[in-house]
Amino acid sequence: MYQRVQQFEPVLGTVLEVRTVAVDEIAARGAEQRALDEIDRLERVFSIYDDTSELCRWRRGEQFTPSADLTEVLAFAAHWHMSSSGAFHPAARALADAWRNAEVAGHRPPAALLAAQVSALAALPYALVAGNVVRRGRCDHVDLNAIAKGYIADRAAEVALGTPSVVSVVINIGGDLVHRGSGSLRAGIEDPLEPYDNVAPKVVIELANEALATSGATRRGFRVGDEWYGHVIDPRSGEPVDRVLSVSVVAPDAVTADAVATVAGVLGPFDGCAYVDSLDAIAVLIIDRDGVAWGNTRWADRVVSAT
Repeated sequence: MYQRVQQFEPVLGTVLEVRTVAVDEIAARGAEQRALDEIDRLERVFSIYDDTSELCRWRRGEQFTPSADLTEVLAFAAHWHMSSSGAFHPAARALADAWRNAEVAGHRPPAALLAAQVSALAALPYALVAGNVVRRGRCDHVDLNAIAKGYIADRAAEVALGTPSVVSVVINIGGDLVHRGSGSLRAGIEDPLEPYDNVAPKVVIELANEALATSGATRRGFRVGDEWYGHVIDPRSGEPVDRVLSVSVVAPDAVTADAVATVAGVLGPFDGCAYVDSLDAIAVLIIDRDGVAWGNTRWADRVVSAT
C-alpha cells in the first residue's frame, strides 16, 4: 500500500492535511485532488467573506432556490438550535460583532445592546418547511462557520474515499478531523493550559470511521481593555463563555462533532457532559478554566493514553 500525507494552506483560513492510503501513488493523488476540489466547491457555497458565495447571496435575500448543500447545513443548524434550547444559534454572529467592536472601543458592550440582540435571537430567522428554506426575518447575521467546516471535511473525506483503489482517508481542516475507510487513527488532544505546540498531548484517543472536533478559548477571543474573553458567545445571555478552556467531541461525522462542541462549551462542564450523554454515540471531553478534565460516560472508552 502507498500512503501519502500532504499539507495545504491557507485553506478555509487554516491548515488542511490530507492523508490517503491507496494501492498506488496515482490513486492517492487522485483522491487528494478530489478532496481539494470538493473543498473549493463548498467554500464557494459557505464563505461569509466572499460576497458572491451562495450563503452571502441568500443572506442578502436574493431570490433563488438554495442548493442541497446550503439547505442541509441550514437544516443542521436549525436542528441543533432546537436540540440545545438555543445554546447553539446560527445567527449569533451579531453578538460576536458586538464584542469585536468592544475590543476597538476598549470597554464591554453596553448591557442594553446585548439584551436587545439576545431578544432578537429568540427565534431563528428562517425555517425548514417541507424540505425548503423559508426566510422569516433578517438573515444577514446567519453564519454557518460553527458547522460548515465540519460539513466540508465530511464531504471531502467522502469523495476522496470514493476514488477507485483508495483504502482510507483522513481529512484534518484546522482541528476538524475525519477518518474514513479501513483501519483506525490515533489523535492527540492538546492541553489548553500549555502555550506551546510541541508538548505531549494531554489525551490520545482512537478513531475508526469517526470524526473529532476540538474548540478552544485560549487562542481565539476578544481582548477588551485588560480582560480576555473566549470567542464562544452564549446566545442566551450575550456573554462570552468563561467556564471552559476547550471542548473535544468524537462523533460519527464532523458536522455533528462541531455542533456538539459548541453546545457543550456554552453549557459548561456539568451540563455539557449531561447534554452529550443524552445523545447517541457521542463522547466529549471538557477542560474547564482550572484545567480540570470532565468527560461524559462514553469518554473513557475512547482514551488510549492520558497524562
